Amino acid sequence: MIHPGGLGDVLLAVPAMVRLRSRFPNHRLVLCAGDQIARLLLACRVIDAWTSVQGQICADLFAGDHSATGQVQAWLENCDLAIAWTQDLDGKLSESLKAVGVREVIVRSPFSTVIRATHQCDRFLETINEAPSDDEGDVLLTVTENLLHLGRTCLDAAGPSIGQSLAVIHPGSGSALKCVERTRESHIWRG
Repeated sequence: MIHPGGLGDVLLAVPAMVRLRSRFPNHRLVLCAGDQIARLLLACRVIDAWTSVQGQICADLFAGDHSATGQVQAWLENCDLAIAWTQDLDGKLSESLKAVGVREVIVRSPFSTVIRATHQCDRFLETINEAPSDDEGDVLLTVTENLLHLGRTCLDAAGPSIGQSLAVIHPGSGSALKCVERTRESHIWRG
């Protein structure tokens, strides 16, 4: 899977990753993404391995260079399905993935006007021909004890104590596909 987006965008693709895991239970899920989010998803066991989207190999794939090497080459040569959640207007990425041995390639931006779903999570699902999620709570990250401890340590350093109420609200980036509806958001703010 290739996802060049930021942390929040990649988190919105987690339900699609979980569906891919269900569809291919005996395969390794490898993610090419930003380092921080890839490490988090590896720690939470959403993916099995990762490589940096900022690395030379990924840049070469986007440029149409078919010379992946090392571990990435081995992954791609044994890859049954590659998903790239991005635009590929000139087709170079798709061509590169096929040239290095990927059997099936889907390159589709979740922002494509062809996609009908409204919420961004569902748009990622639609890119891989999966039905939208019908249960808002069906995908949660299973956070390891080490990450929970780190989170508690960071919260303690920031001020609020364990047991004290804390609300963290991220209203979205402005995209209608990712933001919480204003009426729902106002109910949250009012408490």
